[in-house]
Amino acid sequence: MVLKEYNMIKDIRETPFALKSVLEETKKFDSLKASEYRFKKAFFIGCGSSYYAALYGIWPLLKNDNILAYALPSSELLINFMDMVDEKSLIVGTSRSGKTAETVTALETCKKRGAYTLGFTIEKETKIFDVTDETI
Repeated sequence: MVLKEYNMIKDIRETPFALKSVLEETKKFDSLKASEYRFKKAFFIGCGSSYYAALYGIWPLLKNDNILAYALPSSELLINFMDMVDEKSLIVGTSRSGKTAETVTALETCKKRGAYTLGFTIEKETKIFDVTDETI
């Protein structure tokens, strides 16, 4: 009898690799640090549990007086907040799969409006890599 490995168990087993990967990828933040004063607005977006990750990600920026920070479901950004996105905006999209339709569409649309886009995913070579300026 073959037992199915559930996603939670798989994620637990992959934790050491994930931590190592995150540490290596944080080197990319240096390029963002150099341009942090360029951004006047930051939008952290996602769907489902990725939206909750966006809520956590925005927390440090809420104390910064130099930048307006928002955490939104991807669809909310697309429908209600797109008129606020411009070349002085940082858009951080989170998607566990890297192919969540609303998040990918929001990132594509924001990039076309001149925003700097950053994607977070655990899957390599997915759609989010194609539509963002940087992906971690």
